[in-house]
Amino acid sequence: MTLTRILAAVDGSVHTAKVSKVAAEAAQRYGARLFLLHVVAPVSSRRVRDELENLAHMEHLERTEYEMLQDSGRPVVRSAEASAREKGIADVEGLVEVGDPASVIMMEIRARRADLVVLGRRGLGTLTGLLLGSVSHKVIQLATIPCLIVP
Repeated sequence: MTLTRILAAVDGSVHTAKVSKVAAEAAQRYGARLFLLHVVAPVSSRRVRDELENLAHMEHLERTEYEMLQDSGRPVVRSAEASAREKGIADVEGLVEVGDPASVIMMEIRARRADLVVLGRRGLGTLTGLLLGSVSHKVIQLATIPCLIVP
């Protein structure tokens, strides 16, 4: 199998370091481009939305909720990018999107024409008793490319 584009979903959980490491090793082995994707779930609480809006007004910023949520996810991606670069991966791109994680991952798989998606077995969800996280489960059900699940 030849891989040219690998998409790794990183969520900031304890599994992120493992996912980043495995994805970087695969990218290095195949000389593939590595995309590190962090998906921020949209804010559903009106109170939180109001607080974001107040922050923007206090800071005299013309920023949308989407931009503020994207900014909140950038540290996760920067950390994963730095880790990949330390392992010698030069062709790495960090992405931060807002939306339903499984849907956004599927959209980015298509947009980036990924050959492989690397996901953590579990993420930030609270139901630790499940064998496979709901995002990972949805992606492996929908993906038409190989999925590598990192324990």
